[in-house]
Amino acid sequence: PSLEHLYLSMTEMIDAARISIVKIRNYFANPTNLGRRMVIITVEVQLPEGGKHLGTLEMVLCGEANKQGSSMEPRKKLLETLERELQESCQVQSKVSNQVAEYLLYETESRSIRHGDSIFLKCHGKHVEVALEDVFMESDNLTTGQIFIIERERGRGVVVSGDVVSLKSKASNKYLDIVHNGQLRCRFGDATSQASNFKFKLEIDLLANRDESQNKALGWLGGGGSQAVNQAGQGKKSPIITNLHTGSKIKLQAQGTQRCITVMPDTGYLGRSNNRQRVKGLETKNVAEAENQLFTVCREGALTGHL
Repeated sequence: PSLEHLYLSMTEMIDAARISIVKIRNYFANPTNLGRRMVIITVEVQLPEGGKHLGTLEMVLCGEANKQGSSMEPRKKLLETLERELQESCQVQSKVSNQVAEYLLYETESRSIRHGDSIFLKCHGKHVEVALEDVFMESDNLTTGQIFIIERERGRGVVVSGDVVSLKSKASNKYLDIVHNGQLRCRFGDATSQASNFKFKLEIDLLANRDESQNKALGWLGGGGSQAVNQAGQGKKSPIITNLHTGSKIKLQAQGTQRCITVMPDTGYLGRSNNRQRVKGLETKNVAEAENQLFTVCREGALTGHL
């Protein structure tokens, strides 16, 4: 019924002798793409006969927070509408329409970013942008020039930390490439050619992402929650999740080099505008450069940034 009760329930689970917390996903801090807020906890329960059982618990607010009586009611209505449209508009057979609707809703609501998804890259309040061959940062107002299609070298699937990826501008259908002197451009439509380096190793900043999500899974409800998770005892620490999600902070290092995509100081762009910042490839030499190499990823269409 309240955040306080939710917090107490979670701390009681952490202290329970037979329950180990495997994973905490805080969708209050980072809502799903459809705007649902909840906490999902994966727990491991020690069985009396010696075995273990793995289960998932979804914790939501009820009562005043949801006067419709059920936290799942909006989702059920959306699922019913989607299933009806699939049957009427897409001629999907009724015996499979529910499965198709469930799959589409799951894919839409998931924060995971996959091969072929359209994304934005944000740093210090501005988005990476492409105009002709130029790559720069100028504004936080979303435009087509700021949309990139992320492609895994391994092909289909969820993007994970350590993947080698290419980034194709949705506006020009050309790929970001980095040359030997570190200049970042967007010039070629074939990422398999030898004309330049189109491949980037994607590394999720585990500390930044854990500080903002997992380590604050309880702290946002009432101080000390993050310590409760980390100090709860043996087998109760939450493992680090390496899937790329909407809101993840990442570094992009040009394959075969030590150069990372870096936002340059706001000193003007080619002498044309003080609002534009250059983006190029640099080796990390100090803390300031490291901070200018961290980009927040957001999937196109996600509602997270508007909630």
